[in-house]
Amino acid sequence: MQATRSRQKAMSLDGAGAMQPVPLRRATSTDEAVVVDVAETGCRYMVMVSRARGAAELQAFKDSVFSQTGIPHRDQIVLAGPPFKSYPRGLPPSGTSVFLYDRRSLAPAPAGSMSQPGAMSAGAGGTGLEVVQDAELFQAATQPLVLPTTPAVTEDEALQTAIARLQATYTSSRVPPLQATLLDYERQFMLLLNIFQSYERRAVERSKACEDWGACRERQAKAHQAAVSNLEDHLNSVKTDYEGTLQKLRQQHEKGARLLDNFEEVLDQLDAIPLHPNLAAIPVQQSQSSPGASAAMTAQGQGMGQGQGQGQGQGQGQGARQAQL
Repeated sequence: MQATRSRQKAMSLDGAGAMQPVPLRRATSTDEAVVVDVAETGCRYMVMVSRARGAAELQAFKDSVFSQTGIPHRDQIVLAGPPFKSYPRGLPPSGTSVFLYDRRSLAPAPAGSMSQPGAMSAGAGGTGLEVVQDAELFQAATQPLVLPTTPAVTEDEALQTAIARLQATYTSSRVPPLQATLLDYERQFMLLLNIFQSYERRAVERSKACEDWGACRERQAKAHQAAVSNLEDHLNSVKTDYEGTLQKLRQQHEKGARLLDNFEEVLDQLDAIPLHPNLAAIPVQQSQSSPGASAAMTAQGQGMGQGQGQGQGQGQGQGARQAQL
């Protein structure tokens, strides 16, 4: 779709987090209209993008979405498809259905709170295709019907002329009964006509409001299906990895179980395997302690044994002398 020139202004976040108006560039022949449906409300918006700008257009796209929906950049989740995939770092492809989700609606609501972020942000922005105008029409259609109590003034010249002639007869002293009642009949018929017209207009307004809200519910259902499809794709991907890892773990477990069950047989098989000649030629390593050190340790042990024997002999001699005394 080719876009017409637009003078809308977007809202962006400055460094302090405040909303600042950012004038949008004029639409060119390369601009494309992207229809964005909000999953929480079912409202539809039109966002102009220029794919010729590449990655630089992503910020402008998010600014425009924020200005119209009131959903901050960090809370925008965009799914486009089919197949429906998330596009956090790029524009949705051309010719796809685009659904916008509010990340805040995924968070658990506080206890006793019934408000939803998506519902609050529906009327926070600028002009969408169906937001401001349809909201006003819906409110007008749902208001209690006030029926007219007096007939409306008609613009039929012939009828107005006839009414004026009948009213002129009131000035005379003699008024024919038929002429006197004609004006009352005309007012009653006109009042009934105005009442029926009021019912007709209200029926048309409510029918239009029901169609619009039915379309919103249909877009919400499609957004729900898109989210389920995206989650199923993630689940299938994770499930494939999980099943592959589980299969490898089972194979490794079975291999280890077989090794433990046949451990003695494996040892016997190892004993039956002859060593390679090069390995058999390697001499057995001797102890690193020198003979002199071994002799010293032996002498030290003998000296400790003699000292213990002398101490025991002295102790026995003292005990004998004490017994004699």
